[in-house]
Amino acid sequence: MQTFYLEMVNRGEPKLSLYQVPAALNDPKRQVPPQRVATVGGWQLRVAQNAIAAALRRSNRNAGMLRTRTTSKASIMEEDGVRLGLVLRGLKDLKDVSKAQELVSGVRDMSREEAYYWFARVQNGSPSRGVRALRVLLAGVK
Repeated sequence: MQTFYLEMVNRGEPKLSLYQVPAALNDPKRQVPPQRVATVGGWQLRVAQNAIAAALRRSNRNAGMLRTRTTSKASIMEEDGVRLGLVLRGLKDLKDVSKAQELVSGVRDMSREEAYYWFARVQNGSPSRGVRALRVLLAGVK
């Protein structure tokens, strides 16, 4: 089981990062460093705000961390981390707000299996090709 957590940093402009902490394979004493999945800020953060707040609520966390002026962290459930990973990776460097909203709603409507498949495509192998394919599928971005 993978562990995900969100980190909100507000130094002038708020930025949100999603981290994945891989499970230690065979040695429970072995510390595996977290891997940053994506970081967003600005209008991309505002587009993803409802998806982030929903993930925090499902993980019994306070969605108020999105409005904080300090650095804060919150762990989230694996499935929500996978979905937010898709949303944040898909939004990064996207320039059209309407396409961004289509992408967020498309990820929300995905089945669990489909979300895990796309997360594997976006994280492993050739991530840029996976992100591009996801954007074409959900938002029609060429």
